[in-house]
Amino acid sequence: MRVQLYGIPDKHRYDPLPFRAWHTFWGASWQIRASLCCVGSGLGLLITLLTRFLS
Repeated sequence: MRVQLYGIPDKHRYDPLPFRAWHTFWGASWQIRASLCCVGSGLGLLITLLTRFLS
């Protein structure tokens, strides 16, 4: 938890969801980042395969 000075809330907590996800991604360990990239690539390939078969 970060220190809050002068009653000003932490800016990163109130960012839009894509920005919070980006900061969380880059704050994670390299193992978690690598696994998220692999899962994202796999989902992308699966969606592409399904759309080619269903169209």
